[in-house]
Amino acid sequence: MTEEEAYAQVASELANRDLRAGLWTKAMADSLGNENVAKSLYLKFRAEQILAESRVSEAQQRKEKARDERLITVAIWKVVVVKSLFIIVGAPFLCLLILADCTLVVRGLMVLIGATLGYGLYKLLRQVEEDERTIYSDLQKRRPR
Repeated sequence: MTEEEAYAQVASELANRDLRAGLWTKAMADSLGNENVAKSLYLKFRAEQILAESRVSEAQQRKEKARDERLITVAIWKVVVVKSLFIIVGAPFLCLLILADCTLVVRGLMVLIGATLGYGLYKLLRQVEEDERTIYSDLQKRRPR
């Protein structure tokens, strides 16, 4: 918020007689009871208050945006890592299964181990993707429209 916008808001508050009682009392005390000076002081005090609130709000928004970006980065890296694991573990195991010269029982065990690993990685990938959707949904709900 700009200083001009803050003063415009205070002018509107004064016109609508929507004053902050404590701040008005401070302005009256500092003006020694002179109402014209008190209005001037109130304008100044209230504008400073609005600007301070605005700075805090903007800092909070920047902090939330940085947090959201970190969450997105983490979610993306989770997907990349799990998909990489899927490829790194699955492809060599499949090649070994195809190229290995071994008995049917050993191949059966290799298929069982491969299927177990593959299913475990598949479940992990689905969970990571669900987490990613949840994070994205939460971020969309929090963003101002």
